[in-house]
Amino acid sequence: MNPFRIIAASLLIYTMAFCHEDVHITFDEQEYHDGITLSFDGPGLRPTLKIKEDIKIFIKHNDLIICHQDSDDEVAISDEGELYINDKRIDTNRKQEKLLLEYHDLGVATFDKAEEIAKEAMKVGLKGAELGLKAVTGVFRMLLPEYSSEDFERDMEKEGEKIETKAQVLEDKAEIMEKLVEEMQELHEQVGDSVPELDELSWF
Repeated sequence: MNPFRIIAASLLIYTMAFCHEDVHITFDEQEYHDGITLSFDGPGLRPTLKIKEDIKIFIKHNDLIICHQDSDDEVAISDEGELYINDKRIDTNRKQEKLLLEYHDLGVATFDKAEEIAKEAMKVGLKGAELGLKAVTGVFRMLLPEYSSEDFERDMEKEGEKIETKAQVLEDKAEIMEKLVEEMQELHEQVGDSVPELDELSWF
């Protein structure tokens, strides 16, 4: 394992922009299957899931919000399975309400997992940056007679293995995330088919 490859990979995980005392962190848009993407473009690393090209899903307060970038319509599903279209409550039966609640809860679970992964990725990235600094100081330490290139390589290898282990855990969590996203896409179709008012929206 080349420790410098670990440094480069870790530093590419995230980008940080400093503005006065605030630190803004943005993650690259992550693409899953069938054009589904996940981005962190909201405040506080708030994730947005994009399915079916231009349909975006995100959490606002406790509601699951579904909207289309070319439409003013907004669909909201509450944490009690209540459905709203443009702030108007839509009457639903028990079967529909159960499906809506399942969709809401799956959405919350998906976004919770996304935020967990984002924070873990940031930690791995910070570890990579830390390793980069150690590499720089290690190069200067090699100027000392008691610290050889073999010592430097050993130290970098040890630190690199720690990051590699954390990255593997991150990859395992990402696989769980992908399954949640796939389930959410399937449930989105079921919800749209079961509620006529949603089916009437050309984009849902």
